[in-house]
Amino acid sequence: MSPRQVQPPSPNGPPGPPSLVPFLVIAGVLVLIYLGMMLFPHLKRVINTEDCIGSGRTDCLGHP
Repeated sequence: MSPRQVQPPSPNGPPGPPSLVPFLVIAGVLVLIYLGMMLFPHLKRVINTEDCIGSGRTDCLGHP
C-alpha cells in the first residue's frame, strides 16, 4: 500500500472576498446601454433635422 499523500497548505493563504471587478464591468455596460437608449431619440431628431435642411426643405422644425 502506498502512503496517503497530504496536500501542503496553499502558499497564498486563505481565499479572500470575491473580486468586485466583474460586477463593476457589468454595471458599467448596463449604464452605457441605458444612456444610449435615453440619448438615441434626441440624436435621431438632430440628425433628421440636419438631413432635412441638407435636402433643401424649409419646413424642418415641425414634426412630420
